[in-house]
Amino acid sequence: MTTLITGNCGRSRLDVAAMFDTLEKQGTALNVATLVGHNSVRKAVMGQAARMPSADELVQMRQLVSRAMAEGALGFSTGLAYAPGRFAALDELVALAKVAAAQGGLYVSHVRNEASEGMEALREALTVGQLVGVAVQISHLKCSGRSQWHGMSERLRLLEEARAKGMTVYVDAYPYARSSTTTDILLPDWAVADQRAGVRAAATNPIMRQRLRSDILYKLTQDGWRDLAFVRLVAGRSEWVGHTLAEVPQPAVTLDQQLENLLALSFRGGAQAVFADMNEDDVSQVLADPFCVFGSDSAVRDSESDVLPHPRGSGTFPRIFSHYVRERSLLELSQAVRKASGLAAAIFGLHERGELRAGRWADVVIFNPQTIEDRADYEQPFAEPLGIDFVIVNGAIVLNHGLFTTDKSVGKTLRHWQGNASLSVNRWFPPSLRRVKQACFEHPCQNQRSPVKSGFKVTYRLMRQVRINEQLAQHPNQFIQLPRTAPPSLRNGVFPE
Repeated sequence: MTTLITGNCGRSRLDVAAMFDTLEKQGTALNVATLVGHNSVRKAVMGQAARMPSADELVQMRQLVSRAMAEGALGFSTGLAYAPGRFAALDELVALAKVAAAQGGLYVSHVRNEASEGMEALREALTVGQLVGVAVQISHLKCSGRSQWHGMSERLRLLEEARAKGMTVYVDAYPYARSSTTTDILLPDWAVADQRAGVRAAATNPIMRQRLRSDILYKLTQDGWRDLAFVRLVAGRSEWVGHTLAEVPQPAVTLDQQLENLLALSFRGGAQAVFADMNEDDVSQVLADPFCVFGSDSAVRDSESDVLPHPRGSGTFPRIFSHYVRERSLLELSQAVRKASGLAAAIFGLHERGELRAGRWADVVIFNPQTIEDRADYEQPFAEPLGIDFVIVNGAIVLNHGLFTTDKSVGKTLRHWQGNASLSVNRWFPPSLRRVKQACFEHPCQNQRSPVKSGFKVTYRLMRQVRINEQLAQHPNQFIQLPRTAPPSLRNGVFPE
């Protein structure tokens, strides 16, 4: 990996400029970019309040998003399954996403529900994109819960319908049938509202305790679960790590006993866990989708700590190439490379990255397709992969056959591009679009299609130099349909430097 995009799932630093300044002073072996997270913005203004913001609070939140974008954030992320974001209504999301979109950012969403209400959650994300007029990136798309297994076709079809109506929609996913998050994801909204006031009340009030049990059981049933053995703790008390809620804090055979284990854990603040909640067929289907790119969805963790995190932090990209390319032939090598590099860079507007081309930044991973292998698993999540010879960041070798070089400060902070810098259209446009540009320049045309099928029409003037933040609709000389591979910033009329 050469580049890290942080700030996903609604959680980020809000002082983007200070974060970047610190990284530049201390040095980083990777390139680092960030999104601005809704949960962090809301918490800074409203704490954990489970209500709509006042007019003044909304203004403050919009200002925080605007400042983060101005300081270089790539877009606005939400984590609507987590507090306090789970208490936000559509109007709030639209109001904040508009601020990011006005500065060329995209909308990146860990949707409100990935299980039995997953379709409704996806529709909410698409509604934000439609009302704002912004590109949408769905984070780690999945079908969580036994009742939802084999439902990926329906979810992908919904996204395709949105594209057919002119929206720009991409997704990302990781190559595992298990997810990882906090056990609070199993609790109802009222329990975690106002800094977990409901959980605290349930710890001492038998009526509230029964209400909490009933609500948890209802959600488990809706999602198709008959027990809690699919939840494996990966942090917390050392004697609990690596065990499921059928085993700790007390051995539990029945669901009622396992619910007591979850309550006991929740009364102590909850814990990070790995959830065996997905089906491999769904995982394979989304990974193969042409609008899906890869992302580990992992925090940066200390390999010396007493935890057993999800192996995706160490194994995501090697597993793609070993398991899904070489062993299963689900993807062609070239497809996987593009999804892991050029397409991802284009979606997030990482200018002059993601392609091996003269004049571009040399972020390169050199590996052997025949020997690359992920060794990280759920028992040894930090095991290093095999078959990676070199990692090159900005032209400098950072990793040489498993050994770090002495210079670990070659990474750069990647800011969202804005200002008045100009760009050569011929240099930056995809080849298919360049051909359409040349054809329209030489032979005036209307509704000219590019060689790559797309459902997003925009207007623009065919000119060599374009300025940042110019709206394409201001230049109605020609109609074309931009290819879906064109970066969202282009589709929204915002050009990086």
